[in-house]
Amino acid sequence: MVISAGEGDLTGGPQNERSPAEIGEWLIAGGIRIATVLIDAAGHIVNWSPAAEDLTGYASADVVGRDIGVITSTSTALSGDEFLQRVRGQKAGVGQLHGADGRARSTEWRTQPMALPDGGQATLVLGFDSEELRTMGANLALLDSFFHQAPVGFVIFDTDLRYVALNDALARVNHRSVDDHLGRHIREVIDAAEIDDFERLLKKTLETGEPVQGLRLPGIPTSSPDTGQVWQLSWYRIDSYRGTPLGLCGMLFDVTHTEFAMLDAAKSRARLNLLSQASARMGSSLDLHDTAAALTALVTQDFCELASVDVLPPVGTGERLVLPKNGSSSPVENLAASSHLNEQKTTALLELLRTPRANDDDNFRDILFGDQPLLLHDLADKAAQEQFVRAQDALSLGVNSMIIAPLRARNTVLGMATFLRMTPRKPFDNDDLQFVNDLANRAALAIDNARLYLHQRSAALALQRALVPQYLPELSEMDVAFRYRPSSETSEVGGDWFDVISLPGRRVGIVVGDVMGHDINAAATMGRYRATVQSLAAVGLEPGLLLTRLSGLAKNFGDDSLATCVYVLYDPQNHRCSVASAGHPPPLFIDADGNAATLRLDSGPPLGAGITAEYHSTSVDTPVGSSMLLYSDGVVESRLTSVEQGIARLLSQAQGSGTVEEICDRILANLPIDGEDDVTVLLSRFQGLRR
Repeated sequence: MVISAGEGDLTGGPQNERSPAEIGEWLIAGGIRIATVLIDAAGHIVNWSPAAEDLTGYASADVVGRDIGVITSTSTALSGDEFLQRVRGQKAGVGQLHGADGRARSTEWRTQPMALPDGGQATLVLGFDSEELRTMGANLALLDSFFHQAPVGFVIFDTDLRYVALNDALARVNHRSVDDHLGRHIREVIDAAEIDDFERLLKKTLETGEPVQGLRLPGIPTSSPDTGQVWQLSWYRIDSYRGTPLGLCGMLFDVTHTEFAMLDAAKSRARLNLLSQASARMGSSLDLHDTAAALTALVTQDFCELASVDVLPPVGTGERLVLPKNGSSSPVENLAASSHLNEQKTTALLELLRTPRANDDDNFRDILFGDQPLLLHDLADKAAQEQFVRAQDALSLGVNSMIIAPLRARNTVLGMATFLRMTPRKPFDNDDLQFVNDLANRAALAIDNARLYLHQRSAALALQRALVPQYLPELSEMDVAFRYRPSSETSEVGGDWFDVISLPGRRVGIVVGDVMGHDINAAATMGRYRATVQSLAAVGLEPGLLLTRLSGLAKNFGDDSLATCVYVLYDPQNHRCSVASAGHPPPLFIDADGNAATLRLDSGPPLGAGITAEYHSTSVDTPVGSSMLLYSDGVVESRLTSVEQGIARLLSQAQGSGTVEEICDRILANLPIDGEDDVTVLLSRFQGLRR
C-alpha cells in the first residue's frame, strides 16, 4: 500500500523521510503502524512488510517462505493451514504474535482474500499492535475504516493490471460494485486521456519495483461516462519471497473538487499565457499574412481544430478603409487559416465558412459590424441553425460548436475570426467566448498595425521610386552601370541614393549617399540630400566645398538626417577626378589593366551629425580605360565579417576584365548572404573626350 499526501503529509511526519512502503503502513489519521503480510493457500508467508519487521523483530529474509505458525502464539501451536482455517471467513480478530525476542504481543488484525497471478488463492493480513491501539483508543475504529469506511481507495492489481482486491471506498469512486471490479482490466473501469501513459507507469513499477507517489490522473469511470473525476494515486510493487512480482498495491484519493478548482486556476493561467504568446507572435511581424497566420497557427495547437481570419479587401492592400453602407455588399477575403485536420476536411470546412460570407448573409453582416463575438454552443440547436445557414453541413463534418468574432481596432471594422471545435471534444463555452473576445481584440490591433505599416510602406516605396534614378544618362565621357538592391523583400524602403549629373564643360558629377534608416523618413531625407547635391553641383562647386555646404544645409533637414556621402567630379579634358567623402566607405580605383585599389581620402564626419567641419578634395588621375567604383556600406558590411574583409572581397570582385555591367553583376552575385542593409554599386569607366 502507498499513501501519498500530495498536498501535505497525512502520516504525521515529513513525507520524504519514509519509504513508500512505510508510508503505506501508517494509518493516515493517527500514525498507527499497519503491518501487511501476504499468505499463500498453504499457509506460507510470501510477503513481509517493513512494519511487520518492526512489530515482530523478524527480518523479511527470516520469515518469507516459512509457515505462518512461526509468528503465531497460542496455547497450542497452529500450523499455517490451521491458522488459515481459523481466520477463513473472518474479517477481523485479535491474536497473539510471537516476536523474535520470544515475547508474545497482542495484535489486532483484518484479512482480505485475494487471487494470485497463477490462479492460486492468498490471504492479505493487516495487523497492528493492540497496545498501540489502546494508547490511541480514539483511533481504534480507523482500521475498519481503512477497508470499509474511509474515503481512501485501496486496490491490488495482478501483473496483468486486473483488479484482484479493493475496498468499498474505491468502488464508490468508480461507480461500480466491488464484485464488478474483480477480474477487469484497469482500462475497463476508467477512461482517461492519459491512460496510455498511466498504464506505462504501472508496468514500469512492475518491471523495476520503483514506486510512484502522488500522481494525479483526470478521467471518467466507464460505468458513469458523465462523471468527470480527478484521482490522486500512489502504488508500489508486491513481490513474493522469491522476488517474483505478484502485482501492485495502490492507494487512491478522489481529489476532484480540489483539482477542478486548481484546473480552473490553471486554465486561467494557460489562457493568459496563450494571450501573451499570441500578442508576442502577432507583434513580431508587420506583414499582414504573417500576423494572421501567427494567430491561427497558435490557437489550433490546443484551443480549437480550425481557425480562420477573414478581412475586408482594403485591409489586405493597406488602402484606406471605408465602412460599407447599410445594405451594400461587404465581402471578405481569407487572410490566413490553420487546422490540424486532414486536407480534405480542412478544405470542406473553409468552403463551408466562405458561403455565407460570399453571399453577404445578414447574420454574417451583424457579426462583422457588431462589437461582440457570437458563440454557437450546439450546432444541432435550432437557434444555432438559424444563425448559421450551413449548421447542418458543419455537423455532418464533425463540428460541434463555433465562435465568430469581429475584428475591430481604432473604431475601424477590419474583418472577422472564426474558431471551430470538432466532436468528441467539449464544445466551446462562455469562458471560451470571453477568451476569444480578448484574443480578437489583440489580433485586430496587430492586424491594423500591419495594415497601417503596409500603407506607410507603400507610400515610402512610391516616394523612393520617384527619387532614386531608374536609369542613368548616356554620356560619351564615360561608361556607367549601377545596381541597387533594398535591404530585404519585406522592407524595401531604404536611404541609399546615387546620381550621375551632367555639368557644364562636359564635366560629370558622380555621387553615392546613404541615409540612416529604412522608413518613409529615410526616403524623404534621401530626397532632400539628392536635390541639394544636384543644386550645389550645378553651380560648379568642387567636391570638398560641396560637402561643406551640404553639411551646413543638413541642419535644416530635421533630427533624423544622419548620412554618409561621397562626391566625385570628373574632368574628361584633363583626365582627372576630384573626390571628397563625408564618412563614406572609400571608393575603389581600377586602372586600365584591371588592377583595383582603395583610394586614400581625407574623409570628414557624416552629414547631419551636428558637427561643423570643412571637407577637402583629393585629386586622382583617371586615364582612359580606368574606372572608379562607388558603393554603399551594405556592400562591405556583414554580421560575420569585418568591414576590412568586406573591402578585400570587393577588391577581388572588381578587378579583372569585363564591361561595367559584367563587373556590377559579378559584385552583386558575390555579396554575403547575411547582409542586412541596402546595397548600391555605381561603376564609372572613364573615356575622356570621345567624339
